[in-house]
Amino acid sequence: MTAYLDRLREHGGTLPGRVAADGTLVINWRHIGRIPGCAESVRLTASGRMAIESGIPIADGAYLDTPVTGRLEGRPWRPKTIPWPRPSGTNANATN
Repeated sequence: MTAYLDRLREHGGTLPGRVAADGTLVINWRHIGRIPGCAESVRLTASGRMAIESGIPIADGAYLDTPVTGRLEGRPWRPKTIPWPRPSGTNANATN
């Protein structure tokens, strides 16, 4: 978890999040668990506490941890990284 949080800080990243029913952004623990290969219950551990107390902003969704490197006419082919999972009914090539 420490290496993951350090990487987010270094690159100006955000914690994977989701929009709760009341409209607030909350950490998407299921997605965080996928990243270092741990269970969603990581939120109940010291590692989860590290994420909560990190001060790293929470995103409005969970995004693939892959930079957009493809370019069209010299500009990135997507303005944002690709959301995971992709919202149902959306085209993989649609922009966010």
